Amino acid sequence: MKGVILAAGKGTRMRPLTDDFPKCMLPVAGIPIIEWTVRLLKEDLHIKEILIIVGYAKHHIINYFGDGSKWDISIEYKEQDLDTNSGLGAALIIARDFVDDDFVVVLGDNLYKGPFHEIIRKHKSLESDATLHIEEVEDPGRYGVIVLHPDSEYRIKSLIEKPKNPPSNKVITGFYVLSTKIFEILDQTSPSKRGEIELTDALNTLAKNFSVNGIIIDGWRKDFGYPIDLLDAAKWLMNNGMSIIKSDIKGGVKINNPVYIGKNCSIENSTIGPYVSIGNKSIIKNAKVTHSVILDNAIIENEEIIDSIIGKKTRVEIH
Repeated sequence: MKGVILAAGKGTRMRPLTDDFPKCMLPVAGIPIIEWTVRLLKEDLHIKEILIIVGYAKHHIINYFGDGSKWDISIEYKEQDLDTNSGLGAALIIARDFVDDDFVVVLGDNLYKGPFHEIIRKHKSLESDATLHIEEVEDPGRYGVIVLHPDSEYRIKSLIEKPKNPPSNKVITGFYVLSTKIFEILDQTSPSKRGEIELTDALNTLAKNFSVNGIIIDGWRKDFGYPIDLLDAAKWLMNNGMSIIKSDIKGGVKINNPVYIGKNCSIENSTIGPYVSIGNKSIIKNAKVTHSVILDNAIIENEEIIDSIIGKKTRVEIH
């Protein structure tokens, strides 16, 4: 199979972190969100041909991944014009010429961990036209909600995007295994009230006419809607207690595992951790940092930072 990552969005709810910077490139435990997705496709699903749909601040993504050879995969790019063709459905249409058989689609601003290969296996065994990763949540109205056929454990009867009165607590998460039939349906899908071609609307039509299934697996997913989600995800990923330190740390620094410290950082007379991720070329002096994400080129002096996100090139200090 081939893989398609949708990564064109602006991430407006994450501002100012996403001013001129894609949400999917924000780091979690020192690694961009979208790179965790690339690793999932390559290492867990054995997918080595990937198309990334880019848009907002696309150069950050393209410059970072290049042709994918650093990861021993092939990466191509196509651009979505968000001013004229917004919505996940419109983004997926752009991938039509890239795929010629069943393929995997993943949202680039979500983090997925777990046996997602089980969804591909189920897709094949059920001979599905689409198989969706689903989960049960307490607030389904924020998502695309599904209704299963009463006589089936997997077969989806209908999907509704962000309903005011959700008919179930089962929602789609942004991980899909699709057949090329989806393109025929997308061609016939009208824009929603938001003016977007909604992938959920197309999947709903597909479910009424073909075989669409939803699978719950023993995995973990994080939807990055707000900056606080970066802290939660970093803590979860670093919960194995290991630290990764890519800079030389001078004396007078206490490390409380787990932490991630990027390259070319200068840290002096400070306490770092637990659950701290520090970006490249950051400077920390006479400070205490706990459960926080510090982006590249930040400067922190004479401060205590707790449960915080410090943006790129930000200076925090007490004189």
